[in-house]
Amino acid sequence: MPFCYECGNPLPTHVHTEREGPSRYVCTECFDSKYASQKNLSTNARLEDMISKVRVETAKSKMLADELRIRLESLRQQVSILPDIHRKMTFDAASIAVGSFYITLSMVILLQNVAVQYILYQSKELNTAAYRIMFQLGITGSLQVLFHSFGGVFSVADSDLHPVLEKLCGAILNAAWIGGIPFTLLLALNRLFVVCFPSRATILFSRRATTVSIVGCWVWPAVFLGIYLSPACSIRYGAEDFSWGYDSSQWSEVVADAEFYSILVMLVLTGVSYVIILAKILVLRRKTTRSFCGHERGVLLQTVLVFGYNLLCLVAWHTYDLFLPSTRWTLLAVNSMWILNGAVNPTLYLTMNK
Repeated sequence: MPFCYECGNPLPTHVHTEREGPSRYVCTECFDSKYASQKNLSTNARLEDMISKVRVETAKSKMLADELRIRLESLRQQVSILPDIHRKMTFDAASIAVGSFYITLSMVILLQNVAVQYILYQSKELNTAAYRIMFQLGITGSLQVLFHSFGGVFSVADSDLHPVLEKLCGAILNAAWIGGIPFTLLLALNRLFVVCFPSRATILFSRRATTVSIVGCWVWPAVFLGIYLSPACSIRYGAEDFSWGYDSSQWSEVVADAEFYSILVMLVLTGVSYVIILAKILVLRRKTTRSFCGHERGVLLQTVLVFGYNLLCLVAWHTYDLFLPSTRWTLLAVNSMWILNGAVNPTLYLTMNK
């Protein structure tokens, strides 16, 4: 009969131990008092060892996550020239439809402008001061519709594609709009002197004097272009609103006011000029039998309509929220009016000149 390895007592019931040899058994009392406690101690040690290993691995994981976060931040800074990931392209049915409309309308008007510009440039008969000024108006209109087409691209992509591209397009677009106003005033002054002071018109609107006036008119939009390209102010395209507008930069509100009031002053002076012209024509009709030839009447009507549409665009942009709900569809209509502004001059020329 086997005996207990610990106490030496015979073992009717016994438990195997890891000891080799005939005394490799212990009784249940000895096993419970010695081996079970050792086994429990061994199990607790193993658990503590496992917990410490888990803690070490957790610390390593945290260090790895921090290192990965630092590397990702460094990589993001290195590729900051690319569009922000939050500006990625999405596709919306309304945006695609509106963007396609903007692109198509702008390209049709641009082709019309280019055709009229070519005629004005090539024709020796249309080399008068009035048509030279109209040629400059055609340039401002062509620039506007060209960069309005980029707004259509932004709408289709539902993204500005790149902030620098958006800033450049907005700067040239709004500067071109502003540039059309002094040429509208210059054209009104030309008509004023031709109708009311014809003897002085030949001096004030000689070829050289007209060239100097044209250069002077380009200075004003050039000033705004420089401001729009600076960090102080930007013209941005709201893809969700289908329209261009000032951003929230430091000087945007001041520049917007300067734009509005300067344009308003020039349009008021233009309007006053046409009122004087109309009064002069009415006086001449009553006192004399003198009448203007069809060509002069056509030029006068064309310039008046260009002025009228510019005034309508200005009023629409700054007062539409007084009459219409401020929704993306209202802004769509107002922005479409702006695009059509580029078509007024070539359309009037084609309809009033054979």
